[in-house]
Amino acid sequence: MKIEDLKKGQTSFNIHAEISEVMETREVKTIKGLRKVRNFVIKDGTGEASFGIWGKFIDQVKDLETGCSVEINGGEVKKDYNGRKQLWISFENLHFEPLA
Repeated sequence: MKIEDLKKGQTSFNIHAEISEVMETREVKTIKGLRKVRNFVIKDGTGEASFGIWGKFIDQVKDLETGCSVEINGGEVKKDYNGRKQLWISFENLHFEPLA
């Protein structure tokens, strides 16, 4: 499936893409208190989407950098504040190979 084919509210999808941007880890105030998040932007030639990795899983994506290939299996498609597609995923939905 391509990023351009993702529809808001969709929960069943499999995306193969490349990391195009890695944001710095930041703290966000949530209803559960302050939590750390690291956001990423992916692209596949048809569009872009973003996703975030939260809390204890941030250390497990420290090798995820621009140019890495990723596969995301499921989650939920939303829209972020920039109008870009945002993928709400759990860490278990993300598969990647660090760059050599």
